[in-house]
Amino acid sequence: MATLLDDIVIREAVTADIDSMTMIIPRAYDADAFLNFIFPDTPTIRDWWTKVYTSAIQSPAYTILVAVEEATVIGVLTLHLYRPENAHLGKRDGICTLVPLTDDHHQELKKALVEQASDRQKILQEQSNLMIDLLGVDRKYQSKGIGGQLVKRAGAVADSESAAIFLQTTQAKAYYLKLALGFEVRGEDDPNAPGGVIVRPSPASSRGSQ
Repeated sequence: MATLLDDIVIREAVTADIDSMTMIIPRAYDADAFLNFIFPDTPTIRDWWTKVYTSAIQSPAYTILVAVEEATVIGVLTLHLYRPENAHLGKRDGICTLVPLTDDHHQELKKALVEQASDRQKILQEQSNLMIDLLGVDRKYQSKGIGGQLVKRAGAVADSESAAIFLQTTQAKAYYLKLALGFEVRGEDDPNAPGGVIVRPSPASSRGSQ
């Protein structure tokens, strides 16, 4: 079901959205030196994103949410579902491991993906969980609540799966906590750091802690 935010629709991605989705990182994170370092905007990387999104849309382990204005994708949130009984669908590695990395990717990305999967296993162990791999909103549309609507929809997906949400962020820890959607900091050594591991507990574990 689509959610309407003025003239912006939030829904699950379809194959026709992919061309527009491949540009979301340079459009959303043009000022983020690290993301542009590991995901440079090159034809090879765009082709890689096309293959990644195509595979994800076809896989039951992934949900891709998009914010769309007319025919243009202006926001993307990707979710990867891990269940112990369905580990063969993608383990804990997430969307960036669906297609082999290219020579245009920086080697730092491979290291970051391994660390992310390790933290996911260490913190949530064998709990069913959804990982937010990517959240990006076109810079021209930021500060309008679109990212928050995508995250809220992700929460609804997680609740329907009785799953927690896991994510790692380099800069947006305060953003997720400010949304007041049940996110908590986990495994954080420096409480003042802008990034870290964020978890939204599953409905079952939240009820159990009350």
